[in-house]
Amino acid sequence: MLNLRRDFHLRRTRFRLRDETYPHWVLLCVTEGAFRFAVKDSITAEMTEEARFGDLVFTPPGFTLSREATSSHIKIHFFEFDVGGLPWIPPTGKVTVRGDDRIRLESNLARFEMLASYLPETAEDRIWRDHLMDDMLLLCRTACAQKEAEKTDTLMETAARLLRESFADRSFSLETLARDLALTPSGFSRRFGIAHGCTPSAYQSAWRLQQAQAMLLATDFTIDHVAQACGYRDGFYLCRVFRKSLRITPSAYRQRRRV
Repeated sequence: MLNLRRDFHLRRTRFRLRDETYPHWVLLCVTEGAFRFAVKDSITAEMTEEARFGDLVFTPPGFTLSREATSSHIKIHFFEFDVGGLPWIPPTGKVTVRGDDRIRLESNLARFEMLASYLPETAEDRIWRDHLMDDMLLLCRTACAQKEAEKTDTLMETAARLLRESFADRSFSLETLARDLALTPSGFSRRFGIAHGCTPSAYQSAWRLQQAQAMLLATDFTIDHVAQACGYRDGFYLCRVFRKSLRITPSAYRQRRRV
């Protein structure tokens, strides 16, 4: 289970030390001002990221945290803890808490300040501090899940675009697309279904049918020509698709919609 070793908050114009290496996990939260930082396992990394309110900065055991203030003053909350047997390990570096969870973050930090004013510390205070620290990690886990969901959505939008662009290519392979997206075929199908409500195959089939419908109305091409231009084997196959999906033949569809 999680073990919170120490926590404190401070307000100052600069950090006393630029670099520190810790034997345990460390979390820094800034509530006023901002600081630039780098979390590294060597001294070569440059401080390229900035943290301000809403950002949680995690440093694993044995890593070095380099930091410098980028505002006239900063207020920092410091936590040193062990993850123990927790099933989830925080990421290294910055995690940004968004939306209403920022209110919860602010409330948690205020409660830590309140508990720090209680001296001497009681067993009940200790339990409450551990509970608050658990919630801090829950905020982190939620933020990570939200970020991953955003990535997945973006990836699946890319997949949908590629499916639309390749609708007429009969050599197109869903397995190849999944590999290009660094996903297994089953993983791709599952993620695409979550994002778009159908399988990649069904999505492309629906798009192909829409393009065939549009071409029938916009041109005088033969049914065979439309079929091959839209990725179907031939006109007979296109007729089967139309009958199954629209309960009408391509010729009848063209005639009725043009009247």
